[in-house]
Amino acid sequence: MDALDNKRFLWDTLIEQHLFKEDVSVEKTQILFEKLLNEINQLEVSLDEKNKSFLEEWTKQINAASVIARSEMLEERMKQKQYTQPPTVSELAEIKQLLYRILEILE
Repeated sequence: MDALDNKRFLWDTLIEQHLFKEDVSVEKTQILFEKLLNEINQLEVSLDEKNKSFLEEWTKQINAASVIARSEMLEERMKQKQYTQPPTVSELAEIKQLLYRILEILE
């Protein structure tokens, strides 16, 4: 599974299926890719099954990483504004959306 050709296949599939998240850094994306690849490679199933499992798990984990990244960015913005003004309606709506996404991931 960790052969270069298969890694390319998986990476290209992620690109074609738009399964990357802009708010997750390139470094975190690469780390997640390698970590997940190593975990799935331990399964004793066919390469096709490993690739399928990888793509399914990737979707879950990259979505979770995206929620975390957005939460961190929002938290940083809130810290910068903490002593000057309360959150705006749009910031509160963004917080609400993040909370819903976190709950979906946890279920």
